[in-house]
Amino acid sequence: MTNETCLNEWYLRDEILLVTQRWPVILFFCLAGNLIGLTFSLLWPSAYRATKELYVGLNIYRALEDRSVSEFAGLQFTSPDDYKNWQMANLNSLVFMDGITNETLSRVRDMDAYWSGIDQGNMVRMLHVYWRNAGKWRLVVENANPKFAAQAVTIWEDVVVEQVHEAIKNSQDAMILDIQLQSLTLTQAQVISNTAEMTQIRDSLKSWRDNISWQDIDLPPQEVERLLVLLLVDQANLRSLEPLLLDTFPSTQTPRRDYIDWLDKVLPLIDQEILILNAQSATLETQKKGIAAQYADVSQKSLGLSTNLQVQKITTTQPKVTRIQPIGLLVLIGGLLGLIAWAILWFLKISLQLRK
Repeated sequence: MTNETCLNEWYLRDEILLVTQRWPVILFFCLAGNLIGLTFSLLWPSAYRATKELYVGLNIYRALEDRSVSEFAGLQFTSPDDYKNWQMANLNSLVFMDGITNETLSRVRDMDAYWSGIDQGNMVRMLHVYWRNAGKWRLVVENANPKFAAQAVTIWEDVVVEQVHEAIKNSQDAMILDIQLQSLTLTQAQVISNTAEMTQIRDSLKSWRDNISWQDIDLPPQEVERLLVLLLVDQANLRSLEPLLLDTFPSTQTPRRDYIDWLDKVLPLIDQEILILNAQSATLETQKKGIAAQYADVSQKSLGLSTNLQVQKITTTQPKVTRIQPIGLLVLIGGLLGLIAWAILWFLKISLQLRK
């Protein structure tokens, strides 16, 4: 190792030792930087932040049975947490929807001419919402003028609450219509089942009548055949169609001719009942289509919000307005710049000494 290298290593070691002994100088540069940063933060043109708070609550009871929300989201929720998280994210998106921001801008324009020069894009950039979960949500508007920030956040809160309440009302209507739709579907299914049963009974009775018409009609039918007809007639519930008809049912040993005459009276009644059932089914189908159209309409207007969602103003007082000053950030940056300035001077000093 050369003498020059030894001298350089010894010199650097001495400089590092001197630096540790002169820490007040480093501290001075950092404090000077902090002071400069503080001065800039006080002179820096800052905006104002107006804040209003909302209470947001969600009852997740029977959440997984909320068909309207699932259809709107296009998702099948498998847990209450998924349902809750989607509701919160959906509400977060809703407060920035065009309908809400446009209505907010329209109302504030009626309050002050300043807003006439603000378009929707600029308006949206002023709006912020802060939340972690269901509970307290903060609506925030940032503007260079505290008056305008307070105006916007107050109107924004009003519009959000109104629109959310309207959406929840539509969600409640959708739930009622869904119940009606399910009830009509069950009723129609029962009517269709009854129609199929009556049709089968009618066809069986017609077949039996046609068969005995080719036999000796003066002889009585076999007892098994007679009991089969009686069973079919009982299944058709003829007493609801013609109370006295069963009283005239042919007795044992009555010739087949009497059965044919009796069935000629029964079959038109069954045909009439089938027509009535078909008409009921058609009426129910028309009602279902009407309710389904109403359901689709109010479901869309519900914006996917749950009937169990609650959004209320926490207070009706004036919004809280604070000045946005990046004091901490600028002070920190100033301190770092002071430290960098000292380091640059230190390296320059070493460089000059090495040259000498």
